[in-house]
Amino acid sequence: MTTLTTVKDSLIVIMGVSGTGKSSLAQQIATDLEAEYVDADDHHSDEAKEMMSAGIPLNDGIRDAWITRLKRHILATLGNHQSCVLAYSGLKTRQRKRIIDCSKNTQCFLLDVPYAILEQRLASRTQFEGHFFNPDLLQSQFDSFEAITPDENVHKLDGTLKLETLSQIVLNKLLS
Repeated sequence: MTTLTTVKDSLIVIMGVSGTGKSSLAQQIATDLEAEYVDADDHHSDEAKEMMSAGIPLNDGIRDAWITRLKRHILATLGNHQSCVLAYSGLKTRQRKRIIDCSKNTQCFLLDVPYAILEQRLASRTQFEGHFFNPDLLQSQFDSFEAITPDENVHKLDGTLKLETLSQIVLNKLLS
């Protein structure tokens, strides 16, 4: 099994709007690397989950409080000399920067998936998973997503590829 000995105490961030498969990919990478998996959604407040469930987009104040909780968790994980694989939407540049700055060993990957495919995935997911994210918010996420800047050093991936293929691409990049 591959381990993170070459990039110990690393933060690997798998980003994308809802439905891109970031949680599945992050879980797979965490398993492969024997790292802690963190789903950013688990750090949303009850208020934020209620808002999203009702189809109300989050404002920057609610997002900032969420990022603070998330950052605290990541820093505690890294402080225990454990690597962390984070599934995180990464919509706003300044909030991405707060996450990226958690470790000098941060590598980020953005899953890019066409809108129509995301709509299909979210319609399927809500029918059987009961996730709090309302599919009506997908357009809001696209509208809120701030373009990745070159200084962020984010690797863009085709999110329509199979999980196994994406996992191998990420692992190859991490361990190269």
